[in-house]
Amino acid sequence: RKKGKEAFNSLPEYNRFVDDAYLLKGIAELYKHEYFPAIETFTFLIKEYSMMEVKYDGQLWLARTYIEMNKFSNASTLIDQMEGDNTFPERLERDLYLTQAEFYKKQYQYEQAVEYLEKVIDLTKNKTYKYRYHFIIAQLYQELNQNDKANENYAIVMRKNPIYQMVFNARINMAQLYNSSQGSAKELKAELIKMMKDDKTKEYLDQIYFALGAIERGENNIPEA
Repeated sequence: RKKGKEAFNSLPEYNRFVDDAYLLKGIAELYKHEYFPAIETFTFLIKEYSMMEVKYDGQLWLARTYIEMNKFSNASTLIDQMEGDNTFPERLERDLYLTQAEFYKKQYQYEQAVEYLEKVIDLTKNKTYKYRYHFIIAQLYQELNQNDKANENYAIVMRKNPIYQMVFNARINMAQLYNSSQGSAKELKAELIKMMKDDKTKEYLDQIYFALGAIERGENNIPEA
C-alpha cells in the first residue's frame, strides 16, 4: 500500500482545469506584450497536452503571438500545420480564418486579408461582430483604393445600425471617399448635418466638418470646402 501511494504521488498532478489555466496565462502574457513568456507558455501547452484538443488552441494563440512579433515565417509554419491537420476542430475554424486574415493584414496583403475575413463573416452568428468585420473589410478596400467595395461595406454597417460609434465612423469614411461621379451627395450631407445636432457627437464635430469639407471638395465646390 505504501509503495502504491508513493507511486501515485510521483505522478504529475491532474486537474481538468490546468490546461485552461495555461491557455489563459499565455493569452494574458500576449495581451501584456510579454511575447517570449507567451511563446514559452503556449509551446509548453502544445507539448504537454499533445493528445488533447486544447493543443490546437495553443497553436492558434502561438501563431497570433508570432504575428504580433512580425515573425511571419514562424506563424506561417503553424498555420500550414493547422490547415493540413484533418483532426483540426471545427469550433476553431473561424478563429483560424481570423488568424490568417491578421497574418495578411499585418503584411499589407489586404486582398488576401479580405478573402479570409469574408469567410469569417460566413461563420459568425453574432451580428455586432459581423458588422465589425464588414467595417474592417471596408477599411481594407479603402487602402486598396477600391472605393466602391469600401462603400458597399460601410453601407452594410450603416444600414444594419449596430453600435453608434461604428455607424458614425462609417458615415465619416464614406464622406471622405465621395467623388462627384457617385452622383448627388445631398443625402450624405444631410445625415452629417443631422449628426452635428446629436449630443453624442459633440467631441467629434471636427471630424464631421472635415467630412463635409471632403464632400464639397469631391463636388468641386472649393470655397465651400
